[in-house]
Amino acid sequence: MTDNAPPNEAELIKQALLLQHDNKTEAACEALQAALVLNPANGNSAFLLGSLLVSLNRFRHALMWLEKALVIEPVWAEALAFKAHALASLQQWDEAAKVYKHLVSFKSDSYQILSNYSQVLRCLGEFEQALQQADKAILLSPGDATLWYRKGVLLGDMHNLEQAVTTYQMALRLQSDYQSVLNNLCIVYTKLNQLASALECVDKLLALSPGSTSGLANKASLLLKMGEVEAAVALFEQAAASDPASEHIKGMNLFAMNFLPTPAPDRMLALAKQFGECVNHKIAVRYTHWLCPRDGQTLRIGVVSGDLRSHPVGYFSESLLTELAKHNIELHAFTSNHKRDALTDRLRPHFKSWTSLHNMRFSLAAKRIHDAGIHVLIDLAGH
Repeated sequence: MTDNAPPNEAELIKQALLLQHDNKTEAACEALQAALVLNPANGNSAFLLGSLLVSLNRFRHALMWLEKALVIEPVWAEALAFKAHALASLQQWDEAAKVYKHLVSFKSDSYQILSNYSQVLRCLGEFEQALQQADKAILLSPGDATLWYRKGVLLGDMHNLEQAVTTYQMALRLQSDYQSVLNNLCIVYTKLNQLASALECVDKLLALSPGSTSGLANKASLLLKMGEVEAAVALFEQAAASDPASEHIKGMNLFAMNFLPTPAPDRMLALAKQFGECVNHKIAVRYTHWLCPRDGQTLRIGVVSGDLRSHPVGYFSESLLTELAKHNIELHAFTSNHKRDALTDRLRPHFKSWTSLHNMRFSLAAKRIHDAGIHVLIDLAGH
């Protein structure tokens, strides 16, 4: 081989490994792609490239290479784990769950895989199955505070609040400065109306991280519940200053300002405009072409709500939906809440389709609604 000869496959792979070691991930990916041009059937190179692309958050590109690796070796635990992670990162929960289910059928000794599977099942609202996987993960690694934290989140979603408290306390015994645990424990104590305990948790969190946005917002919510409206509004404003892009905090502050003893319409209008600007900045794609049918035969109405359940919105909607069902109207539900109860079960038959937007990025949620071909979209949020 002459000095001017291009590098062969082995040299490119060696170069990629050295670049990976030096944290030059992009360059390592380029070397691996060049190696795979020379030998597309090298499963190890395809797997390594896919895993590096996952680390760069280039999930769709990663999936392509991981699939190539799995064609060569279908029962490859590491490749399947990266594939499931990439799918979950793209919020393709159903597909991720299928991969994890297959993976744990022959690889049940990894607490990370079991815990990640539990997380995906939680996002699908499959809480009982998620809890089973969470418990299996904890059995394998009982000293891992993160596993107890994740179980606490799951129990909170299941409304098992007392059990959630016990689980979070276990996480704190393992790691006393676990800020996410303190934050969530404050929320659970507030729901249980144990306000003194909630205040103790949030004060510990703010002592660890005085500028914690979630800590400030949770303390503000707690003060509002205790009737200290002006102090709550002040803390919401402090939280908003630490995270100006959060429309959620601005929304909570707007809600709190309704209870001020002296009305502040100018402040509320200014804050509402800021809220609108925050939301506007998060719009990545503005649709200009619509997929709704134009035959004029059926009106397709989409309903967005997190309250199609035992909630005032759910109860008020039931009679309306019953009446609409008598007309030539096709209803499509887009729910932003995973909670389901007897009223949910009564409402569902009125809808042609039922799509969960829970835990979904705004851009993906917008695409799901757009792709449904809706003529009219109604947002049932009240504030």
